[in-house]
Amino acid sequence: KMKEIGISKEDNFVCVHVRDSKHANDQGRREFRNADINNYKETILYLLEKNYWVIRLGQSSNKKIEINHPKFIDYPFSQFKDHCLDLYLIKNCKFLICTPSGLHSLAVLFNKPILVTNVVRLFQTKSANEFSRTISKKPFWKKNKKLIILKNYLKLKYVYHHMDYINNEIDFEENTSNEILEAIKEFSGLLENKPDYKPKANQISFRNFMLDSFKNHYQDTGSKNGSDFIDIPEAPNIVINFKESKALYCSTFLKKYFKF
Repeated sequence: KMKEIGISKEDNFVCVHVRDSKHANDQGRREFRNADINNYKETILYLLEKNYWVIRLGQSSNKKIEINHPKFIDYPFSQFKDHCLDLYLIKNCKFLICTPSGLHSLAVLFNKPILVTNVVRLFQTKSANEFSRTISKKPFWKKNKKLIILKNYLKLKYVYHHMDYINNEIDFEENTSNEILEAIKEFSGLLENKPDYKPKANQISFRNFMLDSFKNHYQDTGSKNGSDFIDIPEAPNIVINFKESKALYCSTFLKKYFKF
């Protein structure tokens, strides 16, 4: 299959997976989990310029992305689709750029460096290695369209962070094309300079703030505060995944959206 695509063993390739409403037929139901593939176009072009092959993953997607380049494969609309090939591509790619999804979980299983974008459930993003990075959607109050800074969003009672909770108060603004491009530049630069890797001060501060917030949510079981976290069946796994996760948020993203 790789020979059919044109990728040799010497070539570096990266994978991109962006969840859209065709996944699980959730159009109009959980749109906050989806993202627009066109916001990844600049990032894909940047990687192509760096001589990577780029494969956009997915068995089905709403729309093609208009990139005409010999090293770009719009896999959902190609003749190469194959479930076993999905596994091979994720296991052997240089890294994965994605939104939270099942393919993200596979990349964690294979211990791949991951750039996770458009995250909504901040306490449930995980990674198996220290070279992975995250950026999230920006929450805002529906009633006045006012952005909620990450510090205040993390402090909201756990009901706002539950994986299955859909509410009428908060919605989320997608990562812009420029935010994703800045993130990939930081992320790919990190991978190219692994021996000199050191987390930035704001990354450590945000990680510690998230841990403290998570601890408060776990301990706060009083109904008056609306926190039922400790009572949900998934709680132990969420705690383990969060504490074991080694991913950090992109420093460039935190400079804009996280300030003490």
